[in-house]
Amino acid sequence: MKLQTTHQHPGAWTPTKNKGLRSIFAIAIVAAIAGSLQAQILEYRFNTSGSTQSSDGSSSQSITTKDGANVNTDYISASTTGVSGLAGDSALDFSSATWQTAGPKGQGAVLSDLNGLSSFTIAGWAKNADTSTNGIGRIFYDSSSGAGIDLLYTTTGSQKQLSLSVNGAAGVASTATQYSGFASSNWTFFAVTYDGSSGAVQFYSGATTGSLTLSTATFGTNPGNVGTIASSFYVGNASTGNRPFDGWLDNFRIYGSTSGTAGILSSTELLDIRNYDFTTVPEPNATAAFFAMGAVLFIVTRRKLGASSFRRASS
Repeated sequence: MKLQTTHQHPGAWTPTKNKGLRSIFAIAIVAAIAGSLQAQILEYRFNTSGSTQSSDGSSSQSITTKDGANVNTDYISASTTGVSGLAGDSALDFSSATWQTAGPKGQGAVLSDLNGLSSFTIAGWAKNADTSTNGIGRIFYDSSSGAGIDLLYTTTGSQKQLSLSVNGAAGVASTATQYSGFASSNWTFFAVTYDGSSGAVQFYSGATTGSLTLSTATFGTNPGNVGTIASSFYVGNASTGNRPFDGWLDNFRIYGSTSGTAGILSSTELLDIRNYDFTTVPEPNATAAFFAMGAVLFIVTRRKLGASSFRRASS
């Protein structure tokens, strides 16, 4: 497994020629979020060319990228165009899409891992979203018969916001302009958390450095735990194929738990994940093994220091 650090990103990890130190830096970040990683279900880093993208989460369910005519198509960008700018780091480029017109999608399959989630977090990066015209684009869609999760991006006039719907309930949204950065050529980090016990939603956004901006919302009628979903899930579009996200996405992840709030990541954990994305570009399918090393370090640290701040219930 190749571990890399960047000198292109101000505020990220300091570069070093010592490979051992590079590994320590990266593993230290993973150790800090090891408890949260136990709840990670899906992770798509979009670093492998081709129409098939595998997940490095607890579910290995791949997605297949297809064009508006449902033909398997490679939408992976060139090396170094991913969020870190490092060699080998690519992204999902759906910028050829047009809002609310048949366009590209990342199609998965029926995924039982999302059924019954009492809490979850969806996180990733976006840029180059076309906001010249009004439109709605799905970032994640997995819904059928009144059950499921729907995360969409809306651009209407000055409004540039994310909206979340659970189990078909009317969606709740971030503040109106919180995600204006999606239209920039610079990457914007986003994360959305959901608490099924209260219907509370948190919307996070941030640049590649600095703190995260938070806005909150609560469903009028609590949708509760995610229901049983009988259809395939989609990244960057809906099942109908005519709600593509007209922009770029990278390092898309879903965390979740069927027990309590263990699937909700804190702002500190989200910052650790953001920083991790600038520390290494794991080889394809190496992320899970790298996380395992971090988990080992996490366990050792906990035993030695009693680091209760790292404790996190597994899903």
